[in-house]
Amino acid sequence: MQSPKEILPEQSQIWQQVKSYLLERMKEILEAMIEGERDQYIQEKGGRRNGYWKRSLETELGKIQQLRVVRVREGGFYPSALQPYARRVVELDKLIIALYEAGVSTRKISSILRRFYGSEASAALISSVTERVAEKLKQWRRRPLPRRLAAAYIDAGFFDVRRDTVEKEAVYFVLGVDEEGRREIIHFVLATSESATAWKEVLAQLRQRGVQEVEFIVADGLSGSQKP
Repeated sequence: MQSPKEILPEQSQIWQQVKSYLLERMKEILEAMIEGERDQYIQEKGGRRNGYWKRSLETELGKIQQLRVVRVREGGFYPSALQPYARRVVELDKLIIALYEAGVSTRKISSILRRFYGSEASAALISSVTERVAEKLKQWRRRPLPRRLAAAYIDAGFFDVRRDTVEKEAVYFVLGVDEEGRREIIHFVLATSESATAWKEVLAQLRQRGVQEVEFIVADGLSGSQKP
Protein backbone atom coordinates (compact mmCIF):
# COMPACT_ATOMS: atom_id res chain seq x y z
CA MET A 1 0.00 0.00 0.00
CA GLN A 2 1.21 3.50 -0.78
CA SER A 3 2.35 5.78 2.02
CA PRO A 4 0.21 8.79 3.05
CA LYS A 5 2.73 11.17 1.47
CA GLU A 6 2.32 9.35 -1.85
CA ILE A 7 -1.47 9.33 -1.92
CA LEU A 8 -2.36 12.71 -0.42
CA PRO A 9 -2.30 15.68 -2.82
CA GLU A 10 -1.03 19.16 -2.05
CA GLN A 11 -3.46 21.40 -0.14
CA SER A 12 -4.00 23.67 -3.15
CA GLN A 13 -4.95 20.63 -5.23
CA ILE A 14 -7.35 19.45 -2.54
CA TRP A 15 -9.24 22.74 -2.40
CA GLN A 16 -9.46 22.80 -6.19
CA GLN A 17 -10.92 19.30 -6.06
CA VAL A 18 -13.42 20.41 -3.43
CA LYS A 19 -14.58 23.33 -5.60
CA SER A 20 -14.89 21.04 -8.64
CA TYR A 21 -16.92 18.59 -6.58
CA LEU A 22 -19.26 21.30 -5.30
CA LEU A 23 -19.75 22.58 -8.85
CA GLU A 24 -20.70 19.06 -9.98
CA ARG A 25 -23.29 18.79 -7.20
CA MET A 26 -24.61 22.26 -8.03
CA LYS A 27 -24.99 21.26 -11.66
CA GLU A 28 -26.93 18.11 -10.74
CA ILE A 29 -29.36 19.96 -8.48
CA LEU A 30 -29.82 22.86 -10.89
CA GLU A 31 -30.64 20.44 -13.71
CA ALA A 32 -33.15 18.69 -11.45
CA MET A 33 -34.77 22.05 -10.62
CA ILE A 34 -35.04 22.93 -14.31
CA GLU A 35 -36.59 19.55 -15.14
CA GLY A 36 -39.14 20.00 -12.35
CA GLU A 37 -40.09 23.42 -13.71
CA ARG A 38 -40.40 21.99 -17.23
CA ASP A 39 -42.70 19.17 -16.05
CA GLN A 40 -44.98 21.65 -14.28
CA TYR A 41 -45.01 23.97 -17.30
CA ILE A 42 -46.16 21.13 -19.57
CA GLN A 43 -48.82 20.05 -17.07
CA GLU A 44 -50.24 23.57 -16.83
CA LYS A 45 -49.80 24.86 -20.39
CA GLY A 46 -49.31 21.77 -22.51
CA GLY A 47 -46.50 20.95 -24.86
CA ARG A 48 -43.99 18.20 -25.43
CA ARG A 49 -40.47 17.56 -24.22
CA ASN A 50 -37.83 18.43 -26.79
CA GLY A 51 -34.39 17.44 -25.54
CA TYR A 52 -32.09 20.09 -24.12
CA TRP A 53 -29.51 22.71 -24.92
CA LYS A 54 -26.29 23.43 -23.04
CA ARG A 55 -24.92 26.58 -21.51
CA SER A 56 -22.41 27.68 -18.88
CA LEU A 57 -23.22 29.56 -15.68
CA GLU A 58 -20.93 31.68 -13.52
CA THR A 59 -21.27 31.13 -9.76
CA GLU A 60 -19.40 32.24 -6.66
CA LEU A 61 -17.36 29.01 -6.74
CA GLY A 62 -16.58 29.09 -10.45
CA LYS A 63 -18.17 28.28 -13.79
CA ILE A 64 -20.61 25.41 -14.27
CA GLN A 65 -19.88 23.93 -17.68
CA GLN A 66 -22.25 22.10 -20.03
CA LEU A 67 -25.39 22.74 -17.94
CA ARG A 68 -28.27 20.82 -19.56
CA VAL A 69 -31.31 23.08 -20.00
CA VAL A 70 -34.37 21.11 -21.08
CA ARG A 71 -36.71 22.46 -23.76
CA VAL A 72 -40.38 22.33 -24.70
CA ARG A 73 -41.07 21.67 -28.40
CA GLU A 74 -43.64 24.44 -28.71
CA GLY A 75 -41.32 27.01 -27.07
CA GLY A 76 -42.25 29.51 -24.38
CA PHE A 77 -40.48 27.74 -21.53
CA TYR A 78 -37.47 29.29 -19.79
CA PRO A 79 -36.48 28.15 -16.25
CA SER A 80 -36.91 30.63 -13.42
CA ALA A 81 -33.59 29.55 -11.90
CA LEU A 82 -31.79 30.94 -14.95
CA GLN A 83 -33.63 34.22 -15.32
CA PRO A 84 -31.09 37.02 -15.87
CA TYR A 85 -31.30 38.52 -12.40
CA ALA A 86 -28.07 38.87 -10.42
CA ARG A 87 -29.90 38.11 -7.16
CA ARG A 88 -30.72 34.58 -8.25
CA VAL A 89 -27.20 33.83 -9.44
CA VAL A 90 -25.66 35.13 -6.21
CA GLU A 91 -28.01 32.98 -4.11
CA LEU A 92 -27.47 29.83 -6.16
CA ASP A 93 -24.35 28.59 -4.34
CA LYS A 94 -25.89 28.94 -0.88
CA LEU A 95 -29.20 27.48 -2.05
CA ILE A 96 -27.76 24.26 -3.41
CA ILE A 97 -25.41 23.62 -0.49
CA ALA A 98 -28.34 24.22 1.86
CA LEU A 99 -30.36 21.63 -0.07
CA TYR A 100 -27.66 19.02 0.51
CA GLU A 101 -27.70 19.89 4.21
CA ALA A 102 -31.48 19.40 4.27
CA GLY A 103 -31.06 15.76 3.26
CA VAL A 104 -34.21 14.09 1.98
CA SER A 105 -36.76 15.90 4.14
CA THR A 106 -39.30 17.13 1.59
CA ARG A 107 -40.59 19.74 4.03
CA LYS A 108 -37.13 21.28 4.44
CA ILE A 109 -36.39 21.08 0.72
CA SER A 110 -39.73 22.73 -0.13
CA SER A 111 -39.06 25.52 2.37
CA ILE A 112 -35.62 26.24 0.91
CA LEU A 113 -36.92 26.22 -2.66
CA ARG A 114 -39.83 28.47 -1.72
CA ARG A 115 -37.39 31.11 -0.47
CA PHE A 116 -35.48 30.93 -3.74
CA TYR A 117 -38.45 31.04 -6.14
CA GLY A 118 -40.35 33.64 -4.15
CA SER A 119 -43.97 34.10 -3.18
CA GLU A 120 -45.08 34.14 -6.82
CA ALA A 121 -44.27 30.44 -7.24
CA SER A 122 -47.28 28.12 -7.10
CA ALA A 123 -47.53 25.21 -4.68
CA ALA A 124 -47.64 22.88 -7.69
CA LEU A 125 -44.35 24.25 -9.02
CA ILE A 126 -42.60 23.90 -5.66
CA SER A 127 -43.94 20.35 -5.35
CA SER A 128 -42.74 19.41 -8.84
CA VAL A 129 -39.26 20.81 -8.30
CA THR A 130 -39.03 19.33 -4.79
CA GLU A 131 -39.80 15.87 -6.12
CA ARG A 132 -36.97 16.04 -8.64
CA VAL A 133 -34.46 17.54 -6.20
CA ALA A 134 -35.35 15.12 -3.38
CA GLU A 135 -34.57 12.15 -5.62
CA LYS A 136 -31.13 13.55 -6.47
CA LEU A 137 -30.39 14.19 -2.80
CA LYS A 138 -31.59 10.73 -1.84
CA GLN A 139 -29.19 9.15 -4.33
CA TRP A 140 -26.29 11.20 -3.00
CA ARG A 141 -27.10 10.49 0.66
CA ARG A 142 -27.39 6.73 0.05
CA ARG A 143 -24.30 6.26 -2.08
CA PRO A 144 -22.06 3.62 -0.47
CA LEU A 145 -18.92 4.67 1.38
CA PRO A 146 -15.96 2.32 1.79
CA ARG A 147 -15.64 0.52 5.11
CA ARG A 148 -11.89 1.17 5.20
CA LEU A 149 -9.90 4.21 4.05
CA ALA A 150 -6.15 4.47 3.70
CA ALA A 151 -6.33 8.17 4.52
CA ALA A 152 -8.76 11.02 5.05
CA TYR A 153 -8.05 14.71 4.69
CA ILE A 154 -10.44 16.90 6.69
CA ASP A 155 -10.54 20.66 6.46
CA ALA A 156 -12.84 23.64 6.05
CA GLY A 157 -12.60 26.23 3.31
CA PHE A 158 -14.16 29.68 3.53
CA PHE A 159 -15.88 31.69 0.83
CA ASP A 160 -17.91 34.89 0.71
CA VAL A 161 -21.70 34.69 0.87
CA ARG A 162 -23.63 37.85 0.12
CA ARG A 163 -26.65 38.64 2.25
CA ASP A 164 -27.26 42.21 3.43
CA THR A 165 -23.50 42.21 3.92
CA VAL A 166 -20.72 39.91 2.73
CA GLU A 167 -20.01 37.17 5.28
CA LYS A 168 -17.67 34.20 5.40
CA GLU A 169 -19.16 30.70 5.40
CA ALA A 170 -17.22 27.51 6.07
CA VAL A 171 -17.57 24.42 3.90
CA TYR A 172 -16.44 21.38 5.88
CA PHE A 173 -15.21 18.63 3.62
CA VAL A 174 -13.71 15.17 3.89
CA LEU A 175 -11.50 13.83 1.11
CA GLY A 176 -11.19 10.05 1.38
CA VAL A 177 -8.40 8.01 -0.18
CA ASP A 178 -8.95 4.28 -0.65
CA GLU A 179 -6.26 1.61 -0.51
CA GLU A 180 -5.66 1.90 -4.26
CA GLY A 181 -4.94 5.62 -3.94
CA ARG A 182 -8.22 6.80 -5.48
CA ARG A 183 -9.41 10.14 -4.07
CA GLU A 184 -13.01 11.19 -3.58
CA ILE A 185 -14.87 13.88 -1.67
CA ILE A 186 -17.08 11.75 0.56
CA HIS A 187 -18.76 14.43 2.67
CA PHE A 188 -19.36 18.15 2.89
CA VAL A 189 -21.50 20.47 4.98
CA LEU A 190 -21.97 24.22 5.37
CA ALA A 191 -21.37 26.01 8.69
CA THR A 192 -20.78 29.54 9.94
CA SER A 193 -17.43 28.67 11.53
CA GLU A 194 -14.99 25.82 12.14
CA SER A 195 -14.82 24.04 15.50
CA ALA A 196 -13.74 20.74 17.04
CA THR A 197 -17.30 20.04 18.13
CA ALA A 198 -18.60 20.36 14.58
CA TRP A 199 -15.87 18.09 13.27
CA LYS A 200 -16.78 15.50 15.88
CA GLU A 201 -20.30 15.45 14.44
CA VAL A 202 -18.97 15.19 10.86
CA LEU A 203 -16.85 12.14 11.76
CA ALA A 204 -19.77 10.54 13.60
CA GLN A 205 -21.87 10.92 10.43
CA LEU A 206 -19.22 9.16 8.37
CA ARG A 207 -19.25 6.27 10.82
CA GLN A 208 -23.03 6.02 10.54
CA ARG A 209 -22.68 5.83 6.76
CA GLY A 210 -20.32 2.88 6.87
CA VAL A 211 -16.74 4.15 7.34
CA GLN A 212 -15.25 2.00 10.12
CA GLU A 213 -11.48 2.27 9.69
CA VAL A 214 -9.20 5.14 8.67
CA GLU A 215 -5.49 4.42 8.73
CA PHE A 216 -4.32 8.02 8.55
CA ILE A 217 -6.14 11.33 9.13
CA VAL A 218 -4.70 14.67 8.05
CA ALA A 219 -6.10 17.75 9.82
CA ASP A 220 -4.87 21.11 10.99
CA GLY A 221 -4.78 21.77 14.72
CA LEU A 222 -8.06 22.39 16.51
CA SER A 223 -7.96 23.26 20.20
CA GLY A 224 -10.20 21.01 22.25
CA SER A 225 -10.46 18.38 19.53
CA GLN A 226 -11.13 14.82 20.55
CA LYS A 227 -11.95 11.45 19.03
CA PRO A 228 -15.61 10.88 18.08
